[in-house]
Amino acid sequence: MPFLFDTMFITQRENRVVLRPPSASDFRGASSLCTNPATAQSTAGTINGHTVWVDNNGNLLSWLDPSAMDSFDLFLNDITNYVVNDWPAADGKPSYYFYFAVPNEVYQIQPADTCAGFLRAGLAWLNFSGTRGLLTAAEAWADYILANGLSSGGVYNGIPFAASHSATTPYDGYEPYILPETPEYNTLEPDKAANFGLQLLRDWELTGNSSYLSAAQTIAAFLVATRNTSPDASNSPWPWRLDAIEGTVYVAYCSSVYSQIAFFDELIAQGLDSLGHYATARAAALAWLLGSNGPIATQNWSNYYEDQPTSLSNVVNTPALETAIYLCKNPGVNANAIIYGEAIIAFIQSQLGGTDLGNSTTMAEQNPQYDYITTDATSRWALANAWLASATGISSYKCQAFRSFNWVTYMLLANSGANDGKVVIGPSDTSDVSLRVGYTEPIYQLLEALTLFPEWLP
Repeated sequence: MPFLFDTMFITQRENRVVLRPPSASDFRGASSLCTNPATAQSTAGTINGHTVWVDNNGNLLSWLDPSAMDSFDLFLNDITNYVVNDWPAADGKPSYYFYFAVPNEVYQIQPADTCAGFLRAGLAWLNFSGTRGLLTAAEAWADYILANGLSSGGVYNGIPFAASHSATTPYDGYEPYILPETPEYNTLEPDKAANFGLQLLRDWELTGNSSYLSAAQTIAAFLVATRNTSPDASNSPWPWRLDAIEGTVYVAYCSSVYSQIAFFDELIAQGLDSLGHYATARAAALAWLLGSNGPIATQNWSNYYEDQPTSLSNVVNTPALETAIYLCKNPGVNANAIIYGEAIIAFIQSQLGGTDLGNSTTMAEQNPQYDYITTDATSRWALANAWLASATGISSYKCQAFRSFNWVTYMLLANSGANDGKVVIGPSDTSDVSLRVGYTEPIYQLLEALTLFPEWLP
């Protein structure tokens, strides 16, 4: 079994590069495997063209070697190899620099958040496998973004664009839906910038790359400057979308503040808050998140995705489940942190949850907009349940996570031949392969769950 993250350390500050062998304490709480792989049997029906495998209780197993506990290991090795060695090129670079999906989809790219997830996955894979190829590829794209994907010539400079036209260099900050629902260039999204800054900071901690530290500090200053000091139920601590050139706020409400809070956590932990501005911003954002105007109380988990029109009635997966994960990792932020996390997860299941064969729970990206089951949304759901199981010791959450992660492996088209390593967006889109949806997020989500439950490994 490979070395794992320091689980107690990761609870406070995730993805730290501290390695140790697993110990008995790693098996705390929900202790069962959630299955007996020796009872694996095929059943009627298919998922994404694969024969469905279940255990003797009818619970879903992976189609990858279902009679052994090495399915996740096989899945991770296959898909990381595809990203590092087999991803198609475009204009001399991996195609994800310029296109959202393979085959090259002329639509929109989402560089800040996608590369942030890529860096996070690369660091997690380095810790897990001891190999650096995935992180090196992510760093190469981060370097490209720092050279070709930052705002300039306006009020807010040096901030990574959340989106851009496909096949465009430099990236242009194009987003198709800005009030009054007309497209705009040079658009910034503070939560996406924060996520990118957080992963640059973590990479700096590993490598000492001073350009990453400088870029992260520029993003942090931007977050301090753009914070709304009087947030309410309609105006969040940071806007969802604003103009980099003139500073105009396009959309005032965004339910996503988890990445800003986590970014400030890390800056403070690294001793980079000499003036106390980050601590002030963090405390205010956390107070809003946990208070009567925040999305935990209002259940207004809206306004997140870069290609999404403004809609306060549209429930979105990512900010809600990432907030639940943050609270389960950091129960010290509030006496009711775990209760809040559990409530968020239950609400999102009621709004976005689906079911599939083998008692597996799947998850839609949004509702009612783009209400399709996707690979990354289901993987995020699984990780949220894994953290809740770790925090509470309730085995049903762990087994829910196990079945959903097994479902994610069915989105891999094949582990040999022409489709080897290709993970599709979801059961409603089996022709497109997206770095963000099928790879970076599922990679770090599954790896993080394996730090909590290493018994899911061979």
